[in-house]
Amino acid sequence: MTVVKRCLALIGAVLLSFAPAAAQPQPVTIDVIINNTGSNAFVGESYSTALRVLEQLVNKTGGIQGRPLHFEFHDDGSSVSQSVQIATQLIAKHPAVVIGPAASGTCAAVAPLFVNGPVDFCLSTAYAPVPRGYVFASATQVQTYVGPASIRYMRLRGYKRLAVIDATDATGQASDKMMQYVLSLPESAGLQYVAWEHFSPTDISIAAQAQRMLAAHPDAVVTFAGGTEFGTVLRGIYDAGLKVPVFASGANLDAAQLTSYKAFLPPAMYFNSFLFFGRDALPAGKLRDNVDQMYAAYKAAGQKVSPSSGFGWDPGWVVVNALRKLGPNATADQLHTYLEGLHDFAGVDGIYDFPRTADNHGLTDLSVIIVTWNPDKADFTVVSKPGGYPLK
Repeated sequence: MTVVKRCLALIGAVLLSFAPAAAQPQPVTIDVIINNTGSNAFVGESYSTALRVLEQLVNKTGGIQGRPLHFEFHDDGSSVSQSVQIATQLIAKHPAVVIGPAASGTCAAVAPLFVNGPVDFCLSTAYAPVPRGYVFASATQVQTYVGPASIRYMRLRGYKRLAVIDATDATGQASDKMMQYVLSLPESAGLQYVAWEHFSPTDISIAAQAQRMLAAHPDAVVTFAGGTEFGTVLRGIYDAGLKVPVFASGANLDAAQLTSYKAFLPPAMYFNSFLFFGRDALPAGKLRDNVDQMYAAYKAAGQKVSPSSGFGWDPGWVVVNALRKLGPNATADQLHTYLEGLHDFAGVDGIYDFPRTADNHGLTDLSVIIVTWNPDKADFTVVSKPGGYPLK
């Protein structure tokens, strides 16, 4: 090589070293309203973990049409007023979709803000969105599907005299409606609510209510209270000497939370969960493939799947797949139309069919299974088939 050629090669190398790097594609950011602090922080952290693991999986598998996915979390502190404030700020940015909040009360509070869009995917199974509206909700509708499957399990196990206790908040009001609906079903003949108690979310004791439940001699206690309110219920019935099984909301499916209650647990606890947690019983097919994919993603992230993981995973999974099909710049109207027509779509909680259910949850009671908590192993065990029918 001549001196001139060597000089030209050197100059070219120097120029290349100063060339700007190829621009990285802008991430597709989806805002999430979540409760990582406050009374329902256990729930919020479980859902946040699910979305973080999903984000990693999506970005390892091509992102959204070549653009990386990013979930931006906004902590509402389990507060209705903070949820509304955050939602108002996010809507002002004109996004296509917002995920969250994660409790029925906060979902109900922000829902009116989304009447004309953008799409909101609430993470609470207890919240019932207006059918065909812009607000969707996680998993299976509580009143029509989760409640009947849950109480079906109790009834078929021989627990027919039930004491009910819930807070006076939106979650408790939804629970009341659900329990009344269950009692109206023909299959509930012979079922009896021998006590029906309420307490304020700010109460630190339910001593009087627990004594009344004790005097009614129930076979079991049913409560859909969550977070610290659930702890208040457990401590109250323990202190009253009411030693019967407790059936509780799947919102409390958190090992750390339940381990912290070990000193005052009832003799048995049952919770509603969804198909993904009964993975070993799932047949081969697209649902099982997605469930296996989620478990592998959790393992790769150094996390453990819990019975509530799917509540956070599937809303993100549904939205991501919609944007992969429509494109990252899809409008709220386009996304809403797509979701309203979505059917035969496999998540991990079940096979979604929004046109069939017409309740903006997309699943039926055949997605619901029942699990029990084993305090000695600090783990959960599946005890029912789909629909709440006992395994034994």
